[in-house]
Amino acid sequence: GDNDKAIFGDGSDLQIYHNGSNSYIDEVGSGTLYVRADSATTIANPSNTISARFRPSTHASLYYNGSVKLDTASTGIDVTGTVTSDGLTVAQGSGANILLESTTTGATAGDIFGEIEFKTNDSNSAGIKGKIDSYSEGGVGNGALRLFTGNTTGLHERMRIDSSGNVLIGTTSTNGYGASFSGNKYLYLSRDGGEPLFVNRGSSDGDIIEFRKNGTSVGSIGATGGNTFIYGGS
Repeated sequence: GDNDKAIFGDGSDLQIYHNGSNSYIDEVGSGTLYVRADSATTIANPSNTISARFRPSTHASLYYNGSVKLDTASTGIDVTGTVTSDGLTVAQGSGANILLESTTTGATAGDIFGEIEFKTNDSNSAGIKGKIDSYSEGGVGNGALRLFTGNTTGLHERMRIDSSGNVLIGTTSTNGYGASFSGNKYLYLSRDGGEPLFVNRGSSDGDIIEFRKNGTSVGSIGATGGNTFIYGGS
């Protein structure tokens, strides 16, 4: 009957019963409850829709509606689907890493190898507000790292580090409108219909731009009394 218990052990350590609403297996002693089988142990509903399966000495699987979503493995875990968590900590004595891997064996220009998105659920402006991705610049898989920011109307590319090591801000090429810091150690600024470079010295007079040779100042351009001066050392 309800609440009648099958009791095992000298101190009623193991109890199996139904309380009228739910069924229980209680280990109330000082030891551990073991469920053991030579092959797999499966948890399923009466229609045999599996919730979990445990295999001795190999892996365990968790299911959703009969489909495997999480598998343990010798290297960690394998997840099928999206992982949602409150945080992520990757800890290792040396070489801790997060890997975003594209499984394609024939990369073409325009492929995205991996991306990280930043999203808000603010009621006035919900959506993805920023993104970092690795982008294929060519069929051989040359990658660029791109930074996007934006609002509810869409994201815009703000910065790119291309496969040659150039840093591009507001442009997608080393000679386009915007700023580029080249791997060949030069700065290129370009803008259509406005100043490509704006430099501001606050309050006092003095140098605005200083020129150096081997670390020694050789001249400057600055402001004095509302005027511009160019100084060449002599």
